[in-house]
Amino acid sequence: MTRRTTRTAVPAQKALFGRQEPVPGPGKAATSATNDPELIADVVRIATDPGYVVIGAAERVFRRADGTTQKGGPVEPVPAYEQDVVRQLLSTGQLKTGGAHTVRHGGREGSGSSVLVPRATRDMVTRWSNLAPLNGRSRAQDST
Repeated sequence: MTRRTTRTAVPAQKALFGRQEPVPGPGKAATSATNDPELIADVVRIATDPGYVVIGAAERVFRRADGTTQKGGPVEPVPAYEQDVVRQLLSTGQLKTGGAHTVRHGGREGSGSSVLVPRATRDMVTRWSNLAPLNGRSRAQDST
């Protein structure tokens, strides 16, 4: 006599062409990657000076206030879009996390990891800034 094993069914979506695909389960909400070179360049410049700090298990991104690097220096939270770009650059290796530093936010002190900018990333942003715009106008004409 053979014993039958039961499988738990994985919910699936019907595919228009081909086989059924499993439905993604609950998990971390995926954010779309940005491809805005000006935003990425701004984030890299801010990461250079005054700098970013990643705090906690949720890896919340904070900006150093006035570039202070002293122990217990104040930090302020960044907007969600900026936090997403910093996380994207960290996950692709364009930014790196450094050592732990004591920072202060909202009257509380805690430990946070500094965000470092590798030389290759700084060079990439410098190359981007030297490119001519595709529309034939200079950036000075665009701002007026």
